[in-house]
Amino acid sequence: MQILIGAISDLISLKVGMLFLFVTMSYILSMSYWAKPMVNNATIKSIKDIFK
Repeated sequence: MQILIGAISDLISLKVGMLFLFVTMSYILSMSYWAKPMVNNATIKSIKDIFK
């Protein structure tokens, strides 16, 4: 990753290289936010289960 950022920085500018890093990390963050879990956690109960 650092080599790619360095190459982009040499060709264009350091700001664009850091923008590439920001876009990549934003993509990873968005995937972790919108991903559906493969296993439902059985230890967390819903409000309906608590007040039964």
